[in-house]
Amino acid sequence: MTDGFLSQAPELSGISQTLGISRGEWGKGKCTMHVKVDNFHTNKGGVAHGGLYTMMLDSSLGGALVSTLKKDEWCATTQLVTSFIDAARIGDVLTSSGRIVRRGRNVAHLEGEITTQSGRLIASAKGTWAIWEKRPTNLGLRRAEALFDVFAEKLDSSLFGRGVWIFQDGLETTSEIKLQSLDCDDGDLPVSRSFNALKMEECVNNPTGDRLHSDECELRRGSDGQLYLLFSKDGQNVRKHVEEGAESIRITASKEAPESWRYFLEDGKLKMHLWLDGDDLSIDYNYL
Repeated sequence: MTDGFLSQAPELSGISQTLGISRGEWGKGKCTMHVKVDNFHTNKGGVAHGGLYTMMLDSSLGGALVSTLKKDEWCATTQLVTSFIDAARIGDVLTSSGRIVRRGRNVAHLEGEITTQSGRLIASAKGTWAIWEKRPTNLGLRRAEALFDVFAEKLDSSLFGRGVWIFQDGLETTSEIKLQSLDCDDGDLPVSRSFNALKMEECVNNPTGDRLHSDECELRRGSDGQLYLLFSKDGQNVRKHVEEGAESIRITASKEAPESWRYFLEDGKLKMHLWLDGDDLSIDYNYL
C-alpha cells in the first residue's frame, strides 16, 4: 500500500506527452525518462534538438526529487546546467536518468545524464531545486480542461464503460457514470470553463447485471483554486485534493480513504484506473 503521506509519480506535462517522452523508473530519489528520437525531434542538422535533452533532464532530475517529497510539499527548478556531449539521431532510444546528490529542507542538488540504448553518453546535467512546505500561493494551476470538456458533453446523461476487476480473477464488468452540473457553493470557484461543479454517480455491474459497486461524489474547486473531491465514507464527509494533469485528474490514497483513482484521456478516449487496496487490486475502464 502506498503511503498516503508521500507524493506519487506526477503526471507528465502536455509538452512531454507531445514529445513522446515516457517515464520509466521512479522512486527512492531516482527517476528515468525515455524517448525514441523521431524526425520532428531534430534540428536543421538532422540530430536531436538540445531542447529535447534539457526537457528530459529537467523532468528526470525533478522527478527524482518529487519521489522523496511529502504529498503537500512543492519544488521548482532554480538552476539547471546542461552539457551537450554527443548527438542523438533518428532511431536512437534515449534514457535520461536523474538522482539526488544531496537534499536539505529547502534546497536539493541533483545530477543526471542521457544515454542511448548502446550506452553512448549524449548529455549530462547538474541542477538545484527549491523546496516549499506547500504550493506557493503566487503560482498558477494547471487545469484539466480537455478532460472536463469530455465530461461537459455528457452532462445530464451517462458515460458507459467496460473494464476488468483484477482482484476478482479478471471479472469483466460494466460501469455507468451519470454526470450532473451543480451550482458553486459560497466561496467556490468554477471547476472548468464548461460547468461550475459536478456530481458523479457510478454503478458497476457484473456480466449478469448484478450490482457490484455504487458510489456518489462531487467535484468542486475551492476558493484556493484547488480541485477537491467530496464524498461520504463510513458516515463521515471526506474532502480530498484532486491533482490535475494535462489531460487527467487523479485522487491519491490517504488515511481517510485508501482508494486511488485516475480519469485520463488516451488516444482520444476516456479511461479510468482505480486502485482499491494497492496495485494488485485494481480496475481498468475504457469508456464509450
